[in-house]
Amino acid sequence: MVERHGLLIFNKQINDIPNVITIEAYMRPVSTGESGSISLFNREGGTWGEYLARVVFRSEQISYSETGHDDDDLVNLQSYTVDTWYHIKIAHDLNTRTYDIYIDGVNKASGVAMSSGNDPDSLVVSSGNGSGSNIIYYDDVKVYSGDESPNSNATLSDLAVDGTTVDGFDPDIASCDIELPVGTTEVPTVTATVYDTGKATAEVTPVFYLPGMPQGRFVCQVVSQPGLGE
Repeated sequence: MVERHGLLIFNKQINDIPNVITIEAYMRPVSTGESGSISLFNREGGTWGEYLARVVFRSEQISYSETGHDDDDLVNLQSYTVDTWYHIKIAHDLNTRTYDIYIDGVNKASGVAMSSGNDPDSLVVSSGNGSGSNIIYYDDVKVYSGDESPNSNATLSDLAVDGTTVDGFDPDIASCDIELPVGTTEVPTVTATVYDTGKATAEVTPVFYLPGMPQGRFVCQVVSQPGLGE
């Protein structure tokens, strides 16, 4: 957890940075205002250093910064819910000076220009800026060469019925029962989303007459690449 009244920055030096480098982390913002950010960083650039590829949690929006600033020049990617975990992955190509952003395994932006011509020398995570109480949790922060983690998540990130996430959804739970409204006559649409689309796929199949199973069940199978489990 990073908690601070105002601004708190944690800077981790990275030696021998490769041309293709990825950072990822689970982030849980507790503040509704300027909760925090994650970025590759150059400590010598500018007055206070330079953020090169910054993803920001602010005002219930997950955004990236075109200039590295955490207040101005933000491009919104999606909204966030306070006190909810999000998996952020930023894959950088220093040859082209661009990066791609993934949220919960879904590509949200590609080929974004890095905000400076300087090379990164460290990783920075922060809790907001300025005054006020800014709280954000970080977990399982990784930095690695290439754009594919050797331990990518091959589980579900969401399970929805008619577009609404199943109440109490947990990727570690193998089965769940959903009560449909009285009078329902049409089979609902069940959709499943995996954390990392490059590592696994989700297949949803309606099953109505499997032996030992009540009528009206669905089976969701997550098929992962070899070595990542199922």
